[in-house]
Amino acid sequence: MFVKIKIDDKEQWISKEDFFELLMAEKPSSNQFEEWWKLYDKKRGKVETLKYWDKNIKLCDIGEIMEHTKKYVINTDKNFRKDPVRYLRHKCWKDEVIIKVQTKDDYEQEKVDIEDKRAKQEAKRTEDRYRNDNYASAEEVSDILKNWRFNK
Repeated sequence: MFVKIKIDDKEQWISKEDFFELLMAEKPSSNQFEEWWKLYDKKRGKVETLKYWDKNIKLCDIGEIMEHTKKYVINTDKNFRKDPVRYLRHKCWKDEVIIKVQTKDDYEQEKVDIEDKRAKQEAKRTEDRYRNDNYASAEEVSDILKNWRFNK
């Protein structure tokens, strides 16, 4: 059986065995590393991790690494996650992911945290919108109101 592939914009037919050998030897791109790095979201030892990635990770492993990493990140708190190079070096993408069970209290706290974050973002946007010299600061408004009450 033969497979049609494109290498350097040239199409060619190769045997199924050669195709799998090529796939196993093929190195992933640096874009794939950057995508995984963002997904893993523990920014420690990038240079060392990239060196390991370039030297040891095969193109055929990328799908499995990405899928496992998505589950691992969701179910493992950042401070308990392995450093990225250890994750790759120990082939942790082949390990079982222990699913985090969310209690009702955790769910409620998460909702509160999300609402707090939204409120802070909205306050920041409002502050940025009115951070013009034409507007009074909170302290100035407070002083104006205090003086206004006493003058009445």
